[in-house]
Amino acid sequence: MPSQPSIPLGINPDDLDLLSRTVVRLGGYAEGLFDFHDFGFDKNSLRDHISNVHATLKRLKDVSPPGGLPLRPPNIPAGAFWEDQGEVWNYLQS
Repeated sequence: MPSQPSIPLGINPDDLDLLSRTVVRLGGYAEGLFDFHDFGFDKNSLRDHISNVHATLKRLKDVSPPGGLPLRPPNIPAGAFWEDQGEVWNYLQS
């Protein structure tokens, strides 16, 4: 089987920004659910978690190189498993 060229896996700063905004938006929806349901933990715990995730994504964006933040773990040979994942398993067919 011929070897395919390695495609760098990464996320660019614009995508990190979009992800960060999505976390805040969905987090707001999740906080709103506390008005109707008792989840067994404090709403502030959820708010703190959302804030921490948002801050982490902002830090990642701030330190990412212009080409994007690489997602490939270090020291993994090209083609080890990232690029060649085979067919997707459909659990509904099992």
